[in-house]
Amino acid sequence: MNYIECIGVDYKSTRKESFYDLALDVKGCSDVYASFDKYVAVEMLDGDNKYQSEKYGLQDAKKGMLFIDFPPVLQLQLKRFEYDHARDIMVKINDRYEFPLQLDLDRDDGKYLSPEADRSVRNLYTLHRYKFDDERVTKEDLKRALEEQYGGEEELPHTNPGLNMNPLKFTKYSNAYMLVYIRESDKEKIVCDLEETDINEDLKTRLRKEDEDKENKKKEKAEAHMFTTFKVARDHDLAAQIGRDLFFDLVDYEKIHPIRVLKDMPFNQVKEEFSKEFGIPVHSQRFWWWSKRQNNTYRPTRPLTQQEESYTVGQLKDAAIRMNSSELRLYLEVVQENHLTLASRTKDDILLFFKLYDPEKEELRYVGNLLLKASSKPSDIVPKLNEIAGFQHDEDIELYEEIKFEPNIMCEPV
Repeated sequence: MNYIECIGVDYKSTRKESFYDLALDVKGCSDVYASFDKYVAVEMLDGDNKYQSEKYGLQDAKKGMLFIDFPPVLQLQLKRFEYDHARDIMVKINDRYEFPLQLDLDRDDGKYLSPEADRSVRNLYTLHRYKFDDERVTKEDLKRALEEQYGGEEELPHTNPGLNMNPLKFTKYSNAYMLVYIRESDKEKIVCDLEETDINEDLKTRLRKEDEDKENKKKEKAEAHMFTTFKVARDHDLAAQIGRDLFFDLVDYEKIHPIRVLKDMPFNQVKEEFSKEFGIPVHSQRFWWWSKRQNNTYRPTRPLTQQEESYTVGQLKDAAIRMNSSELRLYLEVVQENHLTLASRTKDDILLFFKLYDPEKEELRYVGNLLLKASSKPSDIVPKLNEIAGFQHDEDIELYEEIKFEPNIMCEPV
């Protein structure tokens, strides 16, 4: 209720207003009670600022505001921002401002209440502490909800007090700007018990999934020592990356999805899983070690031996670490029927990878690989290269070898 009461004559003007929330001053106020004191403070209308009454003309008067009643849920907006006229911007007020867990608006014999207020209603409010983080709402710890949201400055303890006795202070930028209090006498009607039927089905599904995810993470953490991860690059990955994500080298392993398995899983079982998932027969799978060369290129170096394929995944990863690799990285070659088998392969055999560059379209793409004898001549493989590139068998093509790309790209004609 807003009122103006003349001092020298018997005249009073009142106007009732409702509100959804109250905007309280922070600047110049130490706490919520100081803001309420300022809110209901009496302003004197005198001198050049006299009140023009309808009946008595200009009169000295008192102007103020009192509350007839408060709502069951009291929302207090803290004015943490003000306009800076000099800089023409809104600036934040980080002054320390305290607010109690329990707010008594009947204090000092009801000084905030108008004579019309119902004094039988007890205006004792409790702050309810919830953290709103986008769509997640969680109950907040008392210390974090109160003391850590007061703002102001905080002193840090000296690590070496003998050097400087001045206190170390820093401004706390995390502070409250909206307080929600619930009247104790109305609490049972507002903060009621929640039944499962009151919860939306979508929310229940989401909560169940969060619980499942939490349990899965807990289980993964407890069983982490039993598992390991490794990465396998296939021609599919090379074709997807070359000409799009990279142009030199063959594959970026950072973009290969890791495979998580038990450390004691036999590698032969991994081959069975690959056969099921990708439709590659086990006898057509040949896995290669992948390593870094002296010229900073990454290439498959040699196939896994029969003995190595009898290892567990954990043993293979240990072997990779001994070869100065931070993780187990493999390349899966799909062996064609007319290619050399693993048993018949010799040290004279090399695996070559081929990229096709189209100068007219300015496009680069991966076309495949060939397992060849080191003694083979370029002319011997041109018909096969034309075949995998989709050209006529007698098409003239130029061959280049990638040497290095750091600090400068080097490709030499073959």
